[in-house]
Amino acid sequence: MINPNFISLQFPVIITRFSNVYGPHQYPEKVIPKFISLLQQNRKCCIHGSGIQTRSFLYASDVVDALLIILKLGKVGDIYNIGTNFEISVTQLAKELIQMIQNTSSDTETEHWMCYVNDRPINDLRYMMKSEKMHSLGWRPKVQWKEGIEKTIQWYKNNFHNWKNAENALEPFPCQA
Repeated sequence: MINPNFISLQFPVIITRFSNVYGPHQYPEKVIPKFISLLQQNRKCCIHGSGIQTRSFLYASDVVDALLIILKLGKVGDIYNIGTNFEISVTQLAKELIQMIQNTSSDTETEHWMCYVNDRPINDLRYMMKSEKMHSLGWRPKVQWKEGIEKTIQWYKNNFHNWKNAENALEPFPCQA
């Protein structure tokens, strides 16, 4: 529902909602940069609850493309969901990152880098978005998961140490390698 102030004040509002966004430069408090940063420091991925929660991830440049299309073609007063059909469980995300960063080859080796802790009080199992309105404007995600995650890992490998206070985002963390 559009805020009534938009109508009464005729303020030109367009509302956007995104899937989880990932990519270079993201502060390491979110799951992807956190797992990458921990693994690069030979620390375990800490998974809340069972890890069966699934998330959709959208590469940052795809978000920028979507916003540019909305600025050009979007209708004032409309709401646009910007999402992807790519979905992965938190456990599978951790496994893929572990295999890519720690070069594990067996399930036992991979499991060594995972630690499970109590779930957060409110942790949705899944939240998918329907992006048909964006598709009707001609937008679709371009960056495939493998390409995006490889670029992201490389960026953190080259740059994490340059971030002042980035280490604070990783603490306190109950899982130790």
